[in-house]
This record gives sequence, structure tokens and C-alpha cells, in this order.
Amino acid sequence: IYRYRCLYVASFISAEYLESDICMEEISSALLRTRDEGRNCLIPICMEKESLKDLLEKQKHPIPLLDPDVNYIAVYGKNGMLKEVEVADKIRRVAQKQIREK
Repeated sequence: IYRYRCLYVASFISAEYLESDICMEEISSALLRTRDEGRNCLIPICMEKESLKDLLEKQKHPIPLLDPDVNYIAVYGKNGMLKEVEVADKIRRVAQKQIREK
């Protein structure tokens, strides 16, 4: 479903997500589509209070496909507060940009 029927895959990445084989299959599928279509199809959303890079390093996670320096959306701000509205707005802007470029 992720590979062929959606514009984007929003992956809500947490420590538990990185331990799930099913979730890693979802990311792999989205990244294969990114490669096949030559455009970014993955919107990583880090659900932890630390950065995605720190999370991957802490977990010693061997995801060669998910570059820790990739642009991602952080759910928590610098003060540790959840910022749901800002996250939803960023996802909306990414999707609208893609639609306009078509």
C-alpha cells in the first residue's frame, strides 16, 4: 500500500518503532519508492525528545537507508513541549508543495 497508493509515508519514529520488523518494512518500502520515482516519499517524524540522529546512535540502529542527517519533523520543541499543530502544518505544507509541483 505504501509503495504504490500514496503520495507520502509519514513514519512516526520512536525507539519502539525502530525495534519493529513491520515498521522497518514500511520504511524500506517508502525508500524504494523514493529511489524508483526520484523524489522523496518519506516524511520521518521523530516522536522522541532527542534528535533522530541521537536516537539512531543510541539504539545503535543499522538503518543504512535512513540517513540520520535527513530532514525530519521533531514532535517536541526545545523546551520539551509537544507541538502537534506545528507538526500537522509541516506535513500539510510538504504535501501541498508536492501537489503544486505536479
